Amino acid sequence: LRRFQAVRELQREVKQLYVELNEKTEALDEARARISELESSSSKAGEEAVIQKTIHTDVDASLNYGYEEELESMRRKLKDCHKEVDGLRETNSRLERLLEQSHPQPSSPAVINVNGGSLYDGMGFADPAEAEYLKNVLYRYMCSRENLGKEAVTLARVIGTVAKFSKSEMDNVISREESRVAGWVGGTVSHVLTGR
Repeated sequence: LRRFQAVRELQREVKQLYVELNEKTEALDEARARISELESSSSKAGEEAVIQKTIHTDVDASLNYGYEEELESMRRKLKDCHKEVDGLRETNSRLERLLEQSHPQPSSPAVINVNGGSLYDGMGFADPAEAEYLKNVLYRYMCSRENLGKEAVTLARVIGTVAKFSKSEMDNVISREESRVAGWVGGTVSHVLTGR
């Protein structure tokens, strides 16, 4: 969510820089047009024409220098913003790929819908991806808990963490899951040894 906000903020800055760049370019064009107009309308004799041209050249040079310097500064800022946006997009894509690789989608995802609301409505999740992750972990845990062994304890920890269980709730769930896993493994071994 923060990445998307950062990208949006940078896009706003880029848009603002484009607006400022256009304004400065228009002002520069207007100044050049005015100077050109004054030079062409000036039909006075020798010295006055030379003085006028010198004044206009000085004004044009100072205006151009100021605008062009500011224009170049804005172009550098715009280029930096583009680089930062590209970097953020690349990082975002990489993180999304890592998330997809570390949490593959089940073949038939469970759908949880209570009174028309979604899983993460009112549960205090930072974003829908967190709720989706919890849903996938719960699905795996509920469908294959008996076959997971000690991994069931790990999944219980993940579920408790993402669902924001209190410390006492987490301890209670983990101790029950560990004793269930230990009882199952112990029971299986004793049945194999005794032949039952």
